[in-house]
Amino acid sequence: MKNNTQQGTNLSVINSYFNALANGDMETFASMFAEGVVWHQPGRNKFSGDKRSFSDIGAMIGGMMEDSLGSFAVKPIASAMANEDLVSVPVHFSGKKNSAETVSYTHLRAHETGRN
Repeated sequence: MKNNTQQGTNLSVINSYFNALANGDMETFASMFAEGVVWHQPGRNKFSGDKRSFSDIGAMIGGMMEDSLGSFAVKPIASAMANEDLVSVPVHFSGKKNSAETVSYTHLRAHETGRN
């Protein structure tokens, strides 16, 4: 089992991720992803499927911003929780288009092998 120090580090990584998103700091946001990143986007829509590079992730998020007329946002709705190398965060995804709002929840995982 990992110690509390590693769990604290993982929580710090995920908090930095959300702070970068909230502040529009795309340089820090991009630096949070490891070279071999794979992002699994659930659903059955044009954004669904595996993204196998930060370039693919950036294109997906850019597409979400475009489709939502710049209103796409991801915000934590509760504190992050850590257990060994897994960090779980309930989040609210939102975006408006034609006065409609969509909401879903997901979990994000921070790995100790990620880039600094």
